[in-house]
Amino acid sequence: MPRELIALKPRKLILREYQEKKLQADEIRIKTEFSSPKHGTESHVYRGTSPTHEKTFDPHYRLFLAREETASPFPRPLGNMSTGTVIEAGGKVKKFKAGDRVFGHLPIRETYTVKENQINHLPAGMSSEEAVCLDPAYFALAGIRDANIKLGERVAIFGLGAIGLMATQMAKLSGATIIFASDPLPIRRRLAEKYGVDRTLDPTSEDVGLEIKKASQDKGVDVAIEVSGSYSALQDAIRSVHYCGRVVTVSFYQGSGSALRLSEEWHHNR
Repeated sequence: MPRELIALKPRKLILREYQEKKLQADEIRIKTEFSSPKHGTESHVYRGTSPTHEKTFDPHYRLFLAREETASPFPRPLGNMSTGTVIEAGGKVKKFKAGDRVFGHLPIRETYTVKENQINHLPAGMSSEEAVCLDPAYFALAGIRDANIKLGERVAIFGLGAIGLMATQMAKLSGATIIFASDPLPIRRRLAEKYGVDRTLDPTSEDVGLEIKKASQDKGVDVAIEVSGSYSALQDAIRSVHYCGRVVTVSFYQGSGSALRLSEEWHHNR
């Protein structure tokens, strides 16, 4: 029987066997080639710290509100994007046929039975590894668009995972002349330098905000983009910009945010 990755409860994962449902006329069955989690966001789901475990997001008020039901969010599937090959298509399916390679936002499991509007054709020449990077690329681009980077501006990126590394390249394409980047992992900093970052910093051994100020005529960058999900990094981002500089957050933060000190630079440099 096929298997799927399931979180039974916080920090408890299993590969569980399942039985595929009968294919309907408007559905497609897919055999998985490659799946990927979205590790930053899904780590909070895995740990049981996501706000969606206790609250629900109201699309009308755009507020998180207490859940009326008391049911546990577990067990639940994990995974963000997958690629695969169509192995069967219902009689009413128009866009796909057996043999088509496809991708979509799907959990980690060996097969899928979905409606055709849930997936897309995998472009010719695109690998599965490239396809699952489309989701982080979307979030990186959203951060760059929110930052509204102008030609000649100085930019700092905080967090050099997949989204942060893409954001550094997009910032350069948007006209940034100097890019700083902060991350505690040496391998990520080396990759950022390979992709065009002018200076990388280690937040575990440097005062990142101060070093960026010193390296930018004691003023700071025009834009800071925080993509790590760390409140300490967000505090560094706030400290790195000049007076009335722009701070953009892309991250899915968790917890109380005790590392933020909003009575300091946030208050005095606005």
